[in-house]
Amino acid sequence: MEQRDLAFETAQADGLRLVRVAALSHEKFIEGTRQLLTALSQLPKIKNGEEEKCSLLLSQLLKQYPLYANLGVAKLNGDVICSGLPLAGATNIADRAYFQRAAANLNFAAGDYQIGRITGKPSINFGYPVLDKEGELARVVFAAIDLSWFSQFATEFQLPERATFTIIDRNGTVLVRYPEGKEWVGKAFPEAPLVKAVVSGGGEGQIETKGLDGLVRLYSFTELRVESGAVAFASIGFPKDVVLADAGKALKRNLIWLGIITIFAFLISALSARFLVLQQIKFKDDFLFQTVHDLRTPSTVIKMVLSKYEEPEFLRRYPELRQDVEFVREANERMIRLIQYLFEIAKGERAGLTPKKERVNLQDVIKSTLKELDKIFAEKNITAEYAPAQAVLVLGDKDRLKEVFVNLIENAAKYNKQGGRIIITHETDERFVKTAVADTGIGISSENLPKIFTPYFRAGMDNKIQGTGLGLYIVKTLVEKMGGAVQVVSKPGEGTKFITSLPMA
Repeated sequence: MEQRDLAFETAQADGLRLVRVAALSHEKFIEGTRQLLTALSQLPKIKNGEEEKCSLLLSQLLKQYPLYANLGVAKLNGDVICSGLPLAGATNIADRAYFQRAAANLNFAAGDYQIGRITGKPSINFGYPVLDKEGELARVVFAAIDLSWFSQFATEFQLPERATFTIIDRNGTVLVRYPEGKEWVGKAFPEAPLVKAVVSGGGEGQIETKGLDGLVRLYSFTELRVESGAVAFASIGFPKDVVLADAGKALKRNLIWLGIITIFAFLISALSARFLVLQQIKFKDDFLFQTVHDLRTPSTVIKMVLSKYEEPEFLRRYPELRQDVEFVREANERMIRLIQYLFEIAKGERAGLTPKKERVNLQDVIKSTLKELDKIFAEKNITAEYAPAQAVLVLGDKDRLKEVFVNLIENAAKYNKQGGRIIITHETDERFVKTAVADTGIGISSENLPKIFTPYFRAGMDNKIQGTGLGLYIVKTLVEKMGGAVQVVSKPGEGTKFITSLPMA
């Protein structure tokens, strides 16, 4: 009995950690939306109400960042004049709380959890004032966060059979449901035992009760609250028999990876969206400072989450996770360095921008990079070929070189074919070590090849592939700062080869 109770208690505690990660990610998406709308409000095409150009920009943003159900601009009477999504007809949002609050308070404002009028999707909307030259309110720019990202969150987690992930509003209306979402979203269950328990639970808790489908589960839940006072609740429920079927180890593994994946997804999404907008406005510095601050926060949270899994007691119970925990710790540290370096690039030449020059064995750098990216290779059945005959010594900064080859090799994997190959080789001349990273992927067109190192450039790339458009720019900048050079040759449909030349040690 004691072991059974411990299993239930552990499952609910892990479930609570999971919904907390979901809530934290939601908060960070909202803060990212605040910064995005602030930046958008400064763009001339939005300030001047250039409807066609504005709609084109917002539609491009929507294609690249599916977190948002829609982005748009409305006149003072609420008529929508610019929308990332095509409008079926005249649309007015004057009755929406986020529009009214943004217009009245001249500040970022949140609305209520709702089913969108334009999108038809469960969302939470936000507005921000657009001021004219005299500082008077001219328009309101708005964004709708698509709550269906929570379903992807649950999908990534690979919930056990008959487990559920649900988001309801304070009235018991289902906003998100995994699995079988379409059968539930939009329906209200105010009298359901789960709804009553969650709504009256004081914001966060654990309970054993019947779910919306009548099945008894072990539930953990927490609030999703925004400044407007709107409240929704995220809950996860595990069937008791699944918990007892010794699924604990798989659950632990998924908890680690889901938390990390979700927060890194935020990092990439927030970084990409804001830099795409910031490059179009004159005064970037204040936004860039805030962006880096916001991106550092999730990395700090990852450290906090990992600290639990690095505890000796946990590793004694789950020794098979030691390698995973170490891998995530190293990846997080690399992300922190990347964020800082992007900030330094944005601010120009600074003391931290100059790489060190020391003897580095490239063989060690590349082998550790291949190990780090092994999971990506496995997903696409990619073979990485690297067999240097001896140590490959260059003059450079080991940490910066790691960034270079992670970017190059990860790109070679992301844009490769299923079952493709990555071939890494070295050549030397009197002064330089030339390292080629070649793939058998989709290639780059001759039209796009000259632009490939341009910041934010992703033209011709598959929008389903995550990226910021900054990776190759960083590669080129770093290699040149270390006294080297980068070349690229490519043929569409056959593959791409990047060649770095670094000073020989």
